[in-house]
Amino acid sequence: MTTAQTQIGMFYDSVRRTGEGNELFMEFVRDGLNRQDLATNIERRESHWARFSGFFKSLPSSSLEGENDQHREIIDLMLDKIIENGLEVMERHPTDVVVFDRQRLVQLAYPGAQLLWMVSNSASHLFLLGVHPEENRVAKGSVSRGMDFICHIQLDRKVKLTPLTPDKAAALCDRSTPGYTMEYIHEDLKEIFHHEKKIATLKISTVNGFPVAIYPQDAITMAERGATQLWAEKYQVEYSGTLFSKGAITWEGQDMTQKNRADHVVVVINENTLGYMTNRTPRDWFSTAGVLAGNIFKGGADWKNGPISVLPIDQVRPATLKDFEAFRVSSRGYLCINGQFISPGFRDI
Repeated sequence: MTTAQTQIGMFYDSVRRTGEGNELFMEFVRDGLNRQDLATNIERRESHWARFSGFFKSLPSSSLEGENDQHREIIDLMLDKIIENGLEVMERHPTDVVVFDRQRLVQLAYPGAQLLWMVSNSASHLFLLGVHPEENRVAKGSVSRGMDFICHIQLDRKVKLTPLTPDKAAALCDRSTPGYTMEYIHEDLKEIFHHEKKIATLKISTVNGFPVAIYPQDAITMAERGATQLWAEKYQVEYSGTLFSKGAITWEGQDMTQKNRADHVVVVINENTLGYMTNRTPRDWFSTAGVLAGNIFKGGADWKNGPISVLPIDQVRPATLKDFEAFRVSSRGYLCINGQFISPGFRDI
């Protein structure tokens, strides 16, 4: 004889499982769950995690280099506007706000900047106006795509968020005249000017996703740094022909330091792995290495598995040209300085 569970029994089982999930979530909160962790989990499994989206205001953010109090204030105000307007973006794609918009603010938000923020139930977009004509054009085109909320963000001593109608947003895009220009020096070398004053040089590479190196002038201001970052992004898209270039945009000094070079020197680890070292300092009890190739028959690492940890007991030496040949990796594009090979993303102009 079998005993079938009643409907009321199944109901209370479901309630119990939901309660256990809530208790586990609160344990995660006590253990240091942050906004970025919650956003990632919501996008991985919306049906389970979306019900906790109301916690974004009370959770801390992870550390982010370059973020200041004004950037954090803007994100909090954006979350307030999303709640006030009943938008569901934090239940569907919260990384748009607490990850990508946050990174965008650190790159582009400076005193005096004018940002146009558009958000819907499924997406959030930030545009920096008055810097690049293409950015203004794309922002104006996005206004007509049915965004649920449009807001003008002005940065000064205090942050001001002003809701706009689509017509007023389009007019703002037309009024914000860019004061920056770019001049052609070479196919992969451009110079950025602000009202005829040179502020930076951009150099793009054709390796590893078209990375762009920015070489700023000594007297560059914070506003000009934000503008240069945007011009570098547009230059990368134009040169590569795609919006999905994965190359990093990095800020360099006029002359690369030996520290930057040493941090990305190509090495052989335990005679079975060819890689490049990052984040290596004398105080580290372990370091990280990116993998170029490995001899699996000798216990080497597989590049498909990502970076590896390098302990003090591991044998590490600079790679030679013969090592490139032994591991069947092309040395083309690598710079050799004093007998050491340097990662291709760190070459001089």
